[in-house]
Amino acid sequence: MATTVTAVAGPPRYGSYDQPLPYFDIVLVGEPGVGKTSIYNRLENNTFKEGTTPPAGMDCFDRVYHVSAQTDENIKVAARVWDSFDHESYYRNVERSFYKFAKAVVFVYSLDKSSSLTCLTFWIEDATSYAPKNALWVFICNKIDLPMEDQVVCDDEIEHFFDIQFKNDLQGRNVLRYKTSAKTGEGIPDVLVDLLCMFGEQAATESERSNVNLTRLEEERDQPQPTVSDEGCLIL
Repeated sequence: MATTVTAVAGPPRYGSYDQPLPYFDIVLVGEPGVGKTSIYNRLENNTFKEGTTPPAGMDCFDRVYHVSAQTDENIKVAARVWDSFDHESYYRNVERSFYKFAKAVVFVYSLDKSSSLTCLTFWIEDATSYAPKNALWVFICNKIDLPMEDQVVCDDEIEHFFDIQFKNDLQGRNVLRYKTSAKTGEGIPDVLVDLLCMFGEQAATESERSNVNLTRLEEERDQPQPTVSDEGCLIL
């Protein structure tokens, strides 16, 4: 059975108790002009507009998804995606705080900008310092729709960069890599589905732990409680 992801309208609620779902925060980072906002728009509403203006600060949307894979059971996942402002001073003062709760950091570089690849080291260092140790690290090579004459970053250069990084900051990390085109939408669904499936597995595991803890509490509650006799002795 193929994995399917379906967006669900409405607030992020689950279960018969109408409790809020935990959010899985996704933060997009990278140099200006690599297509972060265009990727964000694709993830939010599957649209693309030439000359998209980046946000004047941090922008975000949240949505609940039904994720179904090898079983018939649907897992609800609440995801919140953050798009980052490109201005360096704003970034240093504000954006780093958004790493703290990130379940996935998405590093974006583009084929038409060599510096966007080499400067990933800056974002990697920041994520190492500020993001949770168990966060997923996702690297997106964007603008694969460009004709070859407009591509200035070659595959050999990309692989050389990652060979070095995997010996250093990426060693032992949960790393995913994709090639996308925000313009055509190619590759974007793969990023979303893979992340949501991983989040869904985490949510299912956390739910199982919660159920186990709840069961233990109920079992303890049902046990006979010790009482004290008139003589002051503890009766078990």
